Amino acid sequence: MRHTLTVINKTTGAPQNGYTVSLYAYSTGSSGYSGSALYTYTDGQNGTYYADVTTTIKGTVVVVTSGGSTVVPPNKIGIIVQGDNQPTIQPGGTT
Repeated sequence: MRHTLTVINKTTGAPQNGYTVSLYAYSTGSSGYSGSALYTYTDGQNGTYYADVTTTIKGTVVVVTSGGSTVVPPNKIGIIVQGDNQPTIQPGGTT
């Protein structure tokens, strides 16, 4: 399933492209992730990034800016990313 994110500059509110966005396995450590990237998102050149996820995982999104700074958005730590191996989850918890 395609997982899509939009990266917004928190100062200007403008969409940001040119970053490296990756999905890592969730870890309870201080950074919220561990190991190597499971998925690297494709830059849509308009602030939108996407990855085609095949396996449902609990993960953490990590963004590396064009200047080389690593950012772990607090609202993207320990998220469930639905993969192709699961039926679509509908509102209300039914499939």
